[in-house]
Amino acid sequence: MGRSLPSGECSSLIVLTGSLGDVARGLPLAGVLKAARPDGRVTWLVERRWAPLVSLCRHVDRVVEFDRAAGARALAPLGRALRQDRYDIAFDLQRLFKSGLFARWSGAPRRVGFHPRDSRELNRFFNTEYIAPHGTSVSKLRHYLAFAEHVGLGMPAVPDFGLDAARLGRHRRTVPAHPRGPYVVLASGTSWPSKDWPAHEAARLCRLIVAATSLDVVLVGFGPSARERDGDGDHDALSRAVRDGGGRIVDLRGRTSLAELASMLQTAELALGPDTGTGHVAAAVGTPYLGLFGPTDPRRVAPWGSEPLAVKSPGRCRCSRRRRCRSANDWCMASVTADLVWARMKDALGGTPVEDALGGGGQECPA
Repeated sequence: MGRSLPSGECSSLIVLTGSLGDVARGLPLAGVLKAARPDGRVTWLVERRWAPLVSLCRHVDRVVEFDRAAGARALAPLGRALRQDRYDIAFDLQRLFKSGLFARWSGAPRRVGFHPRDSRELNRFFNTEYIAPHGTSVSKLRHYLAFAEHVGLGMPAVPDFGLDAARLGRHRRTVPAHPRGPYVVLASGTSWPSKDWPAHEAARLCRLIVAATSLDVVLVGFGPSARERDGDGDHDALSRAVRDGGGRIVDLRGRTSLAELASMLQTAELALGPDTGTGHVAAAVGTPYLGLFGPTDPRRVAPWGSEPLAVKSPGRCRCSRRRRCRSANDWCMASVTADLVWARMKDALGGTPVEDALGGGGQECPA
């Protein structure tokens, strides 16, 4: 454990520019800092496209935006923005070269980073203190909260993400289309092709929900593959399901702002989809997320509070932590069938208990 935070008006900087899921998981650290030092100031350095989520957090006093799309031209303005405040301590939650450099630019005399065993890209050389090593056996959210432990603050039993329901409600009014009644949210599109759930399976699940429940379905997506084809040429299986859904499947993929997405997740009965940032935004607004996992480990990346809902590929996936699946026909995620997800979904909504979908038996991923 390192030295405790200064008393009184301590000024803290959190450096975590992305991804969306990581930013959402980092919000509780701001809550712990603010609870311990109510008169202190919390600043967050974040990539511009994820800044709206951080701006919704009541524990963050100032947001510094990193315009990643501008490349090298963004560096000088960023340096000036960081030097507008004097920081007592900086928390580098990203463990990369750039995040370490940004923390150093802040001028904070104390810069806390990941343990060298867990850091990457020479990040350790920019920091003055390190949290204890954790490896990949602990969830990322708990790993981020270890920064609070390092400075003598307790680990909260229930993380406080700090997203205000009333502010989210105002954003809901600007969403371009709304379901007619209670609804579930189905997310698509991830940053890794290997994590994508096949569109034909998602479409089948939509039809099952509409046929067997009174729930509507809202499709959302932020990732680059949110509207990708599913191998049927010009025919998008999810778009066909929307057309056939009689108005009960609302397609908002690529049509919402980040704040609007959070607002829609907040009032959903349940959200589900692959390992994507949308799941962690759902956790941040208190909505259960039924996550579908192939190449990534739900013990590490399942949204907080929804770990028991995780559905893992029912066999041995040889694409562990790889951006692209090495198997034929993206087997790892294709083996997570709509029927498997439907059974777990009924369980999550209070239906008849079903067989544990996290079981490790079944087929083996073809090489």
